[in-house]
Parts: sequence; C-alpha cells; structure tokens
Amino acid sequence: AIDVNITTRRVDMLIEEVVSLFECIKEAYEKDIDASRRAWDREFTKSLEAKASQAATGPIQPGPESLEDDEEAEEEDLEEETEEVEEELAGEEDEDGPEASEDEEDDTEEAPVERTYLFADNKEAAEEEEEDEGEEDEEESEAVPESVPREERSEEEEDYGLFETAERKLTSQIASEREKFEMFHTLFRSSPKKSVRFIYELIKAADLFLRRQLFPILREMDYPTLVDVYRRFIADEESSLRLHGMMGLVKLGSDEAKHTMTSAIRDVEPNVRRFIVNCLDHKGNHAEATAIARLSLDDDETVRRVAIRKLGLMGNHFALINLVPKLENENEGVRRGAIEALKKMTGTDMGYDPAASPSERRKCARQWKTLASKSAEGPHVLRELVGKK
Repeated sequence: AIDVNITTRRVDMLIEEVVSLFECIKEAYEKDIDASRRAWDREFTKSLEAKASQAATGPIQPGPESLEDDEEAEEEDLEEETEEVEEELAGEEDEDGPEASEDEEDDTEEAPVERTYLFADNKEAAEEEEEDEGEEDEEESEAVPESVPREERSEEEEDYGLFETAERKLTSQIASEREKFEMFHTLFRSSPKKSVRFIYELIKAADLFLRRQLFPILREMDYPTLVDVYRRFIADEESSLRLHGMMGLVKLGSDEAKHTMTSAIRDVEPNVRRFIVNCLDHKGNHAEATAIARLSLDDDETVRRVAIRKLGLMGNHFALINLVPKLENENEGVRRGAIEALKKMTGTDMGYDPAASPSERRKCARQWKTLASKSAEGPHVLRELVGKK
C-alpha cells in the first residue's frame, strides 16, 4: 500500500510538471506571436509615414544665398529702369514746355499704379504667391493618383496579415478547437472568396493529425462558400480528401451541395462511390434519382446492391423501368437484387427465379416488361399493385 501511494504521488508530480511545461510553451508561443505582430505593425506604420512624408514634400526651395543674389540683381535692374524713365521725362519737359510737363506729371503719377511690379517688395510678393499656387497644384496632382494605389496596398497588406495569422492559428498544436473555430468564422466573414483557396491549400498541405482536427470544425459551419471549398476537395487526386469533401457536402445538405455530390458518381475510388450511394436520398429530387439509377450499373458489387435496393424503395414508374432490364443480367447477384426490389415494390415476383434457366427467366421477364408498358400508359396500374400489397 505504501509503494502504491508513493507511485501515485510520483505520477501526480509528473503530470503537474508536464502540464506546467505545456503552459510555459504556450505562453512563449503567444509572446512570439505578439512580438511578431507588433514588429509587423511598426514596420507597416513606418512605411505609411514615409510614403506620407514623400507625398507632402513640395518642390525644392532656393537657398538663402541665391535669394540674396536675386534681390541684388532685381534692385540694380530697378534702379536702371527708374533712371531711364527720369531722363526721358526730363527731356520731354525741356522740349514741350510747362503744359507738356504737367501732362507728363499726371502720367508719372499714374505710372506707379499701373506698373506696381517696379517695386521690389510687390514683385517678390507676386512671385511668392505664384510659387505657392504652383506648389498647391503639384500637391493636388500628386495626391490624386497615389490615393488609389495606397488603399489597394493597404487592403492587400491587411489580407496578408489576416491569412498569416490564420495559418499560424490553424496549424498550431496549442490553439484550442474553439480558437480555430472562431478563426474560420473570421476568414469567411472577412474574405470569403480568398478563403476558399487558402483553406483548401492549408488542409491539403497538412498532416493526418491536423486534417482530423480541422475537417470536423469545418463541418460544423454552414457558410454557402463552403460548397466551393468542398468542390475543390472532391476534384483532388487524393481519395481521402475527396471523401472528406463528400462528408462536408452531406453535412451542408443544400441543393447546390447535393448537385455537387451527384456530379462525382464516376469517381475512380469505390469507397467514394459507396459513400455517395449511401448518402443519396431515394425520396430526393430528380438529380438524386438519376444518380441512383446510374450507380445501379456500377462495376462495384456493393454500390450496385445499395443502388438497386434504393430503386425498390422509390416505388414509382422510374424505378420500375430501371429494375426490369436487370432481370436479364448475366450476374445472378444483380438479378436477385432486382427481383427482391420489385417484389418489395409490387408485392409479387410473378414466379421469377433468378437461379432458373435462361428460357424460364426470359418468360417471366416478359410479364414484367408488359407491366412496365402498362405503367407507362397509366400510372394507376402500379398504384393498384402497390395498394394490393
């Protein structure tokens, strides 16, 4: 008893150590994820700030030395122009006399109003206004074409961050099923179209353990986009993925899902076809009934047997005309399944024995063909037989 107690304590201590070790690993993993996310956010913010500063930068302004040289040259030109004007005015006063001088004085008084650009301050102010207007036009012209690509780049970067986070979360061995379930919800709500290819490629590249974990989570969802995901799976070359895709379509149960499932009845893998024929509803739509009739001619014996049994459960003219030709089949198992389905549907076998000689089988098969012809002319014939049963 003492040894058992000691062993139990040691086992409990080992379990506690293992649990604490897993908690440490989980904490370190979460810290790494947070650190990488923060680093990515910082780099993204820096890139946006750099782009914004480049867009806000205007044309290169001249240095202080060039401004001083331009001012000195403008002052010299202004002085030369004023001297020439004064000389001309003085010459006209000497020639025309006082009346002309009065007229010229009036002109000279109006000259500063008309030619305000002769003053250096006004000229500099006008040039500065023109430069400011030019800078505003350039900023507007640069801002318009860059706004659209910047938004596109931000959307692409957001999608990249979303799918990168989803890949880490879904492939993690520490993340719980609830966390992965919420991650799938986020993908389908945020980017449903892009999520189709992402989920397909993620699960295709996953190992067996991760597939067994992710597929049941997917089957718990009912997003219409899942049909496109399962459609990719049933077209895959790997039979296990095709089978999981069929399971997902059956779980959805929508008309589109059923139509997608019936399109795969020619799958090369017998296990996939067996799953399909077992999932088809004999009371379903025309596409399902047609799929059952085609599977009744399948090469696999199990698929044929299940399909023939479901034809008998239909109990209508469509099932009758598909079962009667099987009474002349070379395979005894097919003949036996067909007559059992017909007997269950009508309540009689008309003396047909699947193990009898070919002549006897043909004789009884003619009676069934006559019944099928009468049923085509009037559906009440079959209803009367079913009623008698």
